[in-house]
Amino acid sequence: MKTNPIFRLIALVTMICCSLPDAVARQIPGGEFNGPFDSWSDVTKSGATGNGRTDDTKAIQNVLDNLTDERFGINANAHTSYSVVYFPKGTYRITKPLKLTKKAGIIITGEDPEATILLFDGTDGGTILYADGSSYFRISRLQFRSNNKRNIHGIGIHWASDYNSSTAYAPQGMEISECIFNDGLARGIAGGSFGKVQKDATCSEVSVRNCHFYNCSVAGIGIQGYNALNYWIWNCRFTGCNKGVDIKYGNAYVYRSWFKGSLKADVYNSHGYYSSIRGCYSDSSACFYMDDSFSCNPFKRVLEGNVVKNTLYASVEYSDFGYLTLVNNYFHRIRNKDIQIAVNVVSRNGICNKDGYKIFSIGNFFDMPQPYRINKVQSASYDYTVGDYGFGKQSSGLDEKKFQAEILLPFNPRVKRQVFEVPANATDVQIQAIINEASGNRWKGKRPVVHIPAGKYNISNTIIIPAGSDVQIVGDGFFRASVLRGTPALRDNYFFKVKGPSAASITEIQIGWETGKDEIYNGILLENADQKDAHIFIDQMRAPTAKNSLHVNKLMNAYVQKTNSYYAYRDLVTGSAAHLNGKATSSVHLFGGQFGFFNVSNKASYFVKDTWYEGSLKEGVPFQASGNGNIVIDCARLGVLHNDRGTNPILKLKDFSGNFLLMNAYVDNTLSVDMKKITGNVLLMNLYMNFAPDIQNAGPTTSKRFSMIGVVAQDKDGKSYAVKEVANAAATRALMQKMTNYTKDWLPRYYTTKPAGVTNLYFSRITFGNLRTAYSMQP
Repeated sequence: MKTNPIFRLIALVTMICCSLPDAVARQIPGGEFNGPFDSWSDVTKSGATGNGRTDDTKAIQNVLDNLTDERFGINANAHTSYSVVYFPKGTYRITKPLKLTKKAGIIITGEDPEATILLFDGTDGGTILYADGSSYFRISRLQFRSNNKRNIHGIGIHWASDYNSSTAYAPQGMEISECIFNDGLARGIAGGSFGKVQKDATCSEVSVRNCHFYNCSVAGIGIQGYNALNYWIWNCRFTGCNKGVDIKYGNAYVYRSWFKGSLKADVYNSHGYYSSIRGCYSDSSACFYMDDSFSCNPFKRVLEGNVVKNTLYASVEYSDFGYLTLVNNYFHRIRNKDIQIAVNVVSRNGICNKDGYKIFSIGNFFDMPQPYRINKVQSASYDYTVGDYGFGKQSSGLDEKKFQAEILLPFNPRVKRQVFEVPANATDVQIQAIINEASGNRWKGKRPVVHIPAGKYNISNTIIIPAGSDVQIVGDGFFRASVLRGTPALRDNYFFKVKGPSAASITEIQIGWETGKDEIYNGILLENADQKDAHIFIDQMRAPTAKNSLHVNKLMNAYVQKTNSYYAYRDLVTGSAAHLNGKATSSVHLFGGQFGFFNVSNKASYFVKDTWYEGSLKEGVPFQASGNGNIVIDCARLGVLHNDRGTNPILKLKDFSGNFLLMNAYVDNTLSVDMKKITGNVLLMNLYMNFAPDIQNAGPTTSKRFSMIGVVAQDKDGKSYAVKEVANAAATRALMQKMTNYTKDWLPRYYTTKPAGVTNLYFSRITFGNLRTAYSMQP
């Protein structure tokens, strides 16, 4: 609990201990751990011992119960409030499940995941840290150990009691990062509807980053329930688990993760929706991906850029109606010499409809002569292949050591930085003075930290981060914790202006409030952020009431990446003059999260993977591509609210020039394409929709620039059927080759050190309130 409230009117400069080289500290997003700060509640100052013998349950539970929540009137006094709980190194003996109930926007963090341990010493069948009706929290840098108790979960994310959003929080917007799950837990992380949890309660938008799972008897990560959605799993390690990731009814995306010796499968899916596995490495598991739904639902499954070695059985076991899409994977020889098959399909096609099964296979390496086996009772049709190779060759040419090194990332080190504390109730003038000092020549290149404690700060003037600054602005939580509120004087202006080139970062704050009807403020303006090899990273953006999420305006060089965002749509992307003559390299990439109502013009590039939209058609058609540019949408749900279900299209494509690729997607209602009004190329591939698409003016004259393949719709009785394809074999293969070049070899990038003079910005876990535009980027 906080013991010494901050009354200082000037910045307090403190030092955080333990120094490591900057090159190491910045290998992964965020790059380093800073803390503890004065505003954090240290459990050892509230009675916990961390000695491994004393029962610390009561002391820790008391700290969790008193986390501030103004909505429910819990510890709202400014002198005692806190939103961050801190565990110093130690072993904390826990005899009952710790409960996080009706909390939002808080942080629970340990000092070092290798040496900060929650040791469960209660009865079998418990959960070490059980989150119930809580949201927008982050749990980091802790180790969870079962102490050989049976059927123990490490972290549970549920909505088990008080199933009412007016008296609790719908679980969403959580991050679990840099945690270790050890001692044979049943599940390291359990999310959704388990046990007595409210059936199919919301439990969504969960980012799991750089966590390690060892010998989990059921699964490293287990999610269950129709609303256990959008679990984004990044750079995790799964060693000796029964299943690495276990999906039941919900959905998940797995990026750049490492699997070793999974007993059942690395990723196991039963009736999950659309999902993808991208850039992962698997060695000596029973199976890499297993899907046993045996369903007539045309689920979407995308495997891209994975390396799979030494599986005991077929690397991919698949049993659904939906078509598989495989892109740039490396499938090496099976341990069982009698099973040299990369992909084994037991299709439901003969039951669900009379059409043959399709596999979309693009640029894959197969260390076996016959990579596919499709059950004999079905007609096999896997001729939608482009650029596959190997077929028995043992060498793929891939540098596997380098590939693994890009996945096996270290934990963020605790780094010695100069820390500038923002006083309670500071004005924008005070905050600006602190940032100016931190950005001065004395601290330039040393990544100083400006810490904004939980509280409310009134902003009347735009806060400027000077050019050349590498300051880290860190808050105590991005939902109603560290909150910057605009005054009338800020009207029409931005809260922050970042002048480039810059290597600044902003994390764990809220910009603007979420009440009122007028979008009178803007969020963050980036100027001069377009140097060669410039990078702008945006992670876990929340903008439920912002009119526009991104405005990327005429950048020529900068790479923009937005990951794991929610309630963040309406992206405006305008190309530069260099885009018009084909000399620009700037592009916008989305991985995970919400999107819709985008606008792409001036030949800009806008690439979207693993995303979703669900809203009302009363706002207009959410996907109406016009103008010109390159647009890729891969593995997505384009959804409407129940009252808008019908034949009105959710996507319209007309008056468009450029390249448009939609693949591996659920499309509510239908879509409309008029090739008479399109001068570019269009490929529709592996889609499911409620009604047959409205395709106009497509025929022999458009065969080289339009194809529609693998599309399934419903008939009047609700039964699925394959829509007649619009395709010419040779022309379609050529178009696939051309269009998928936009998505091949495209995986998320890391935040890494850049030379001075090059913009390299990182923003994570920022809520934007009632704003016009959250991020605006100018050359």
